[in-house]
Amino acid sequence: MHRKKHWYYILVILIIAVLSSSTITEVAANDGFILYTVREGDTLAEIAQTYHTTTDEILRENSMTQNSSVSVGDVLKIKAAEPNQNTDDKHIRSGITFDMRDADVRDVLSMLALAMKKNIIYTESPVRVTLSVQNVTAETALELLTQSIGLSYVSDDDMILVGSNANIHQNYYNMMPITRFSLSYLKPEVISAQVDELKIPVQRIILDSTEKYIWAQGTPKALAKMRELIVALDRADNIDPETNEPVSEFKLIPIELQYVKSNVLNTLIHQLEIPCKTILFETNPATIWVKADESAMKDLLELVQSVDIIENKVPDVLEEEAEEVIDNTRIEAKKMMNITSARLLPLIQDLDIPVKVIAIDSSGYNIWMRGDQESINLMNDLINQLDNFFSRDDVNFFIFSLINIKASTALEKLEFIGLQNVRAMSLNYPEFSRELLISCPSDRINDVKNVLIKLDVPGEKIRAVVDSSAASSAKTRLEKRRDLIVQLTGIPRESFTVSDNVSKTTEPLYVLWVEETPDNIALIRDIIRSIDGN
Repeated sequence: MHRKKHWYYILVILIIAVLSSSTITEVAANDGFILYTVREGDTLAEIAQTYHTTTDEILRENSMTQNSSVSVGDVLKIKAAEPNQNTDDKHIRSGITFDMRDADVRDVLSMLALAMKKNIIYTESPVRVTLSVQNVTAETALELLTQSIGLSYVSDDDMILVGSNANIHQNYYNMMPITRFSLSYLKPEVISAQVDELKIPVQRIILDSTEKYIWAQGTPKALAKMRELIVALDRADNIDPETNEPVSEFKLIPIELQYVKSNVLNTLIHQLEIPCKTILFETNPATIWVKADESAMKDLLELVQSVDIIENKVPDVLEEEAEEVIDNTRIEAKKMMNITSARLLPLIQDLDIPVKVIAIDSSGYNIWMRGDQESINLMNDLINQLDNFFSRDDVNFFIFSLINIKASTALEKLEFIGLQNVRAMSLNYPEFSRELLISCPSDRINDVKNVLIKLDVPGEKIRAVVDSSAASSAKTRLEKRRDLIVQLTGIPRESFTVSDNVSKTTEPLYVLWVEETPDNIALIRDIIRSIDGN
């Protein structure tokens, strides 16, 4: 009964506070408004002149009519503007600024509640306050206000209690609900021990003799954390398979993160199949709780050291900029079967793929990749191909640099020859690249290199048309395309010729022809297709 009366008292006080501030509209620190308390002798015209505004503007901002008048102590919302030079400097501001004279404390608290976007509950009898603040945050204004009248406040999430120390603490704990949680596998004592271990700030825990429930009293945030803990722990895999009893002890170790969130790390842990249990709290994304043996914990700490770096921090943006700033960066783990990270990294370090690849353990088979999703997919496909090359213990690899022919041409010739137990691939863009990755038994490396040297010979030069244009400035255009191709391929400029008009009609026609090896002609045509096809 006492609790019901107490809730009724708080509700009445809150309603009175809201009704008393009916003329005050929302004012945030950056909204460009100040709050002005009407003093004796003030008129709307004088106030408007002081703040370079108009009477109509003040009336409109405060939902007042033309017949409205102001009285001493009224609080007016005024559009921010530079005041007259002879006006007191206390009116110049960029944060919360107000000058309250003999104002009802509930009016001031209501204004601060709107600015802070929180619910403020006042637990004492109303008093009159005189307070002037300039260019401060709403939180600082609240501290100055409570100190000026000898009161305190307690804040939790979106609720603030203001009053004497005795009242706010009594009301704070009385307002905390008691919530029941159902348990399916673990005993209440196990959950209670973990609540203490994780320092979840619930005020009271009640154990159930049937061991099916546990009750807790706390703030909504604390109860949310407890709910997340129970969801994470109260699972079938926490039952001892031999005794069919819940495990009685957990050793959860917190890992604090600086730059990445716990859910990102948790995803990587599962992708890399590190044998451990993890617990996350949405309310605390900077910490992940883990249960792992010494070996798994070592892998975890190496993973954290590699991943939790400033380069992986998602940029902080203002709420109004969130739609304009889009971060497509992802972190994805990769587990290989045949090739270790020490053998993989030298193969991919010079690739033109915008993905950062870091190994957790150079002798292991786990890596993680950071980049946009499209680039990660490309790198993942390449690693899969490389991983397949090393399915045999006697397989070795080497990179062969071609001089005269393209990688795609070399691949076609090797496929035609059909060397046994030899696989070749181009690391990137075979139609332009001149590098091959060769996988073969160690005792055949020299033989394969000799074959490639014999294949990598310049063919006999032939003449072929590679491009044409019928534009009015065709010759100039073809010359510019020729110069670009020379820059991209290194083929001598002397190999190219731009013809005169060879049209059989009145429409002009110019052609670009080249005298080069068949392989270089194919390369030139690939470049032209790339240009024309964007």
